[in-house]
Amino acid sequence: MIPFAGSMLFSIGFFNLASFFWKRNILAGKAIIILSFGLFFGIYHWPFWTGTLFGTLERRNFVEVPQYYQQANQWISDQKKVGNILHLPLSTGDSSVYRWQYGYSGLDSNVAFFTSNPSISMGF
Repeated sequence: MIPFAGSMLFSIGFFNLASFFWKRNILAGKAIIILSFGLFFGIYHWPFWTGTLFGTLERRNFVEVPQYYQQANQWISDQKKVGNILHLPLSTGDSSVYRWQYGYSGLDSNVAFFTSNPSISMGF
């Protein structure tokens, strides 16, 4: 709901500002409105125009978790010991970056990869 409300306020404000400059026939104001409109849709939406929002043909936005994560989870499950899994190094934030085949940058998902025992993966 917040983005929808923000877009409504942006549209109403932009319309009122443009109406103000057009009614008073202020050339500098018209130029600023046209320039800001062009910059907003030209620069802010650049990934849409270039087709790189969801990757390119050469570098696609895929994530492939290496097989050894599943193997490690299976090995821990086969040990049949009760305890927690400590993921080192402890992350100090919510995100992590991995250098896998396609790379990964996002939320730390070790808890989702290792489901055999409870996980400890956040440092404070």
